[in-house]
Amino acid sequence: MRYNIVAGEELKKILTGVIDNPIPFNEDMSIGSYINEPFSESFIKERSQTHNVTASLYKEKLSSFLSMINNLTKEDEIHLYFGEDEVCLINRGLLIKYFTNKVKKITLHIVDEYTGKEIKVYENN
Repeated sequence: MRYNIVAGEELKKILTGVIDNPIPFNEDMSIGSYINEPFSESFIKERSQTHNVTASLYKEKLSSFLSMINNLTKEDEIHLYFGEDEVCLINRGLLIKYFTNKVKKITLHIVDEYTGKEIKVYENN
């Protein structure tokens, strides 16, 4: 299955109708740090504290993303749609590292975050 992960709610709005089922990644990894395995319960607790929100609100903001990673198989493809600002660079770096060796293929689409226009594409098989 192909999963399309986008840089937040605004890019989801822009790309809805352009790509199938855009899944927003509603996190800002440029703030704070982490020591736990990404997206584990400990990570969620750690990151919710960084953002000064409850763990349940954090999970709610990332609900479609967390649901997707729970259903991943080795045969799936991940397509990331991110811009080139600091937050996007850090977030997509985390996601590429996280998904490497978990899925068949990762494709990074560098896009203009205001228009959704694709600038570059990088494939990692």
